[in-house]
Amino acid sequence: MDLLLHDMTARHPDSAPHIGLLLRVKGDPMSLRQRMLTHLRQHLPALPILSTTIAPGRDRWNIEEQDPDHRLHDHLLTRGQSPEDQVQRIIRTPLPRSGSRWDVHLIHGYTDDRYAVFFRTHHSLHDGAGLVHTLETLFGRADASTLRSSAVVATHAQAHPRPARSILYAVRALARNATKTAVWDDPEHPLSSERNFRWIGVPTDLLRNAARAWNCSVNDVYLAAFARAVSSWAAEHWKHAAGRDIDIAVPLNLRHPREVGAPGVYVAPVRITLPGRPLPTNQLIRCTARATAPLKSGGEREAVRWLTDKIPERVYARLTRFLITPDRATPGVSYVVLRNELRFGQDLVEEVAPLMALPEGCPLTVALTTYRTTSTACFVTDRALPGMDNLHTRWRESVEELARQEPPSPN
Repeated sequence: MDLLLHDMTARHPDSAPHIGLLLRVKGDPMSLRQRMLTHLRQHLPALPILSTTIAPGRDRWNIEEQDPDHRLHDHLLTRGQSPEDQVQRIIRTPLPRSGSRWDVHLIHGYTDDRYAVFFRTHHSLHDGAGLVHTLETLFGRADASTLRSSAVVATHAQAHPRPARSILYAVRALARNATKTAVWDDPEHPLSSERNFRWIGVPTDLLRNAARAWNCSVNDVYLAAFARAVSSWAAEHWKHAAGRDIDIAVPLNLRHPREVGAPGVYVAPVRITLPGRPLPTNQLIRCTARATAPLKSGGEREAVRWLTDKIPERVYARLTRFLITPDRATPGVSYVVLRNELRFGQDLVEEVAPLMALPEGCPLTVALTTYRTTSTACFVTDRALPGMDNLHTRWRESVEELARQEPPSPN
């Protein structure tokens, strides 16, 4: 998948395969550039990925010495502007054309005692977990162990057997990516290459309390709220999806602890189905938890990893390419938890917001990042889809509704 992403072209800069994390930091922005430049130079030896370039062939990763000076950019805002406003402008600028494909943007001036650091990278160099590891290495505790890294899924921290049923699940899960959905391929509203980027945050306790009340995971609450938001949008704007169950693609993190800082993409897109018809909340949660159950299994995850390692790269790239054709497209939905506190020197990182890429041929994607007390979602939607630019507010309202409702009595 690395080469597929590396070679991906975009008709519009909105669709470029760039991902990133925006860190909101409490501290004095005085001498920010020089401090960050020194910091990057000190930490580059611990992050070979930031000196890595991709090239076709068996030995695809090359190490080249990098100077972060020309990768570091200053952005002075005026009062009333937000870091997210500037990120939307940065998105439309290219990454460095030579060397490793990443850069860092310092955003300040919007207030006296806070600033933001936006780390952007090409998706072929980092996946979500690799990006998290890079940021935790740059701004986390120096003594954090590999197993404590947020890039490692708990079920991958130990070995798991691969029973026949798990391998059968993996085969079916990857084969589903080639099946048609016939939801997003509409001649009256052809998908475009232009995007809407929207960020929205909710208190993490809101998600956790709802998960506790409904006896499910935070991820289940997140996905159930997403399903309800898309269903309400479809009922008003998209007859092809109204009342139908919703197929989504979940990027399954397949990194082993020894690969925590490795370059490239260690995920497999797995399609699952969420309820799209109106359901009582207890049924919605139950159906969502049933759909996500295999994703929580170490055996199934290990079987998917084993199978993706066995499939020839060209075949796997073709299977993955099916996900970005309108007749087979599905929304992409991902979730990352940053377990470790981040600081730049003594300055505390208060919030972390993700940036996700939406390739051409796909309708929408959403990435949720949980850090400290806030969970921030990035919704990227195709501008050709009517009414989709407020899906993020529908999702937050759905989360609030799930947290507000009480499960029915067992009796």
